[in-house]
Amino acid sequence: MIAFQTPQTAIDHVKALRWPNGPVCRYCSSAKAYTLSRKNMHRCAACRRNFSVTVGTIFEDTKLPLRIWFGAIWLITNHPKGIASTKLAKD
Repeated sequence: MIAFQTPQTAIDHVKALRWPNGPVCRYCSSAKAYTLSRKNMHRCAACRRNFSVTVGTIFEDTKLPLRIWFGAIWLITNHPKGIASTKLAKD
């Protein structure tokens, strides 16, 4: 949780991993995309569809912030014998 203190830092991290050379449309693979006035949304200039950094990932339709998911993933991967879902929910 220290690495991703705000939701925007988690989004910026995923953007840097997924799009090192700028946003790429998930639907038509065009690199011609521009940022919309709504935060963290992009529109493809070729197919005119809106997309975000989470489109096409396991985080696509989640209501939880990415920083919460990253914390849960860290807990699961760093527990030596696995972790119960109830323990994960508590943590």
